[in-house]
Amino acid sequence: MCSEHELAVTLRPDSLEVHRVAGTLCHGGKPDGKTVQVLLSGGGYGRAYYDFPYRPESYSYVRAAVHAGAVTFNLDRIGIGESSRPFGVRVDVDANAYVVHQVIQVLRAGTITGTPLGPIVTVGHSMGSVMAIAHALDYPEDVEGIVLTGILHTTNREYTERVRDSSTLAIFDRRFGRRNLDFTYFTSKPGMREEMFYHGPAADPEVIAVDEATRETLTLGEIISVGRFDRNRTRDIGVPVLMVIGDRDFTSCGDEIDCADHEAVAAYERQFFGTAADVAVAVIEDTGHVLNLHPSAPLTYATILDWIARNIG
Repeated sequence: MCSEHELAVTLRPDSLEVHRVAGTLCHGGKPDGKTVQVLLSGGGYGRAYYDFPYRPESYSYVRAAVHAGAVTFNLDRIGIGESSRPFGVRVDVDANAYVVHQVIQVLRAGTITGTPLGPIVTVGHSMGSVMAIAHALDYPEDVEGIVLTGILHTTNREYTERVRDSSTLAIFDRRFGRRNLDFTYFTSKPGMREEMFYHGPAADPEVIAVDEATRETLTLGEIISVGRFDRNRTRDIGVPVLMVIGDRDFTSCGDEIDCADHEAVAAYERQFFGTAADVAVAVIEDTGHVLNLHPSAPLTYATILDWIARNIG
């Protein structure tokens, strides 16, 4: 059972300018007391990343989570999809974190479901993981755990160099021509996602085609604020954390860390967290950056859902 919702939000606590953020609530049976997962997609991705329209029995995380008994709120982060698109310089990591805080307040109040809900976990991918970290630091009372996928505390320098050539202003892309975007919104150039985000030998060409057709945007504000995000800040996180990375993730692997060495990845990541975080690290083999869009997706989903069941509820 799924329902569409639009929530009124602001970008800052002191702002009077109201925007809307769109999301899909899904659950099986009554949602009373069930764990709620707030899903945060990465830069250039929207709700389709977590509820993929092609072969959803394999690629839809929402379907897998609901089948496991969870409630999901699949969010179009502010600036993408059906949510409002404020001036892109203002849509940064802090604004995203505050929007997530407002969404969680609505969920906790039972305004959407009409019934009290259980523990709340944020599940992020890539830039969405950065938003989950920022939110957990700014609003620690909001969540009982966080799941960070497609991210490590290091970035592959080769990826950083090539991502500049793979991006373009969204206003020049035919897909976004009618959305009245300003010059601070970016998207990936057509045809670049396979090279940047997939482990080619394992990828389904049909999945890549749907991924290209559902491309979304990211903002200059997000790019700038992610770049200055201090990786040591995660030591202040005080809830359980699961990190999931593909061993062929071009964005993070191959520079400071060889992701084929699972134990080395786990040891590397744990140094950036305090003991309160109780960090677990999982490496998914033969998988690139977009874990949900590889044939290994069911293993990724099982890993996340099992961890949440054992550590959160």
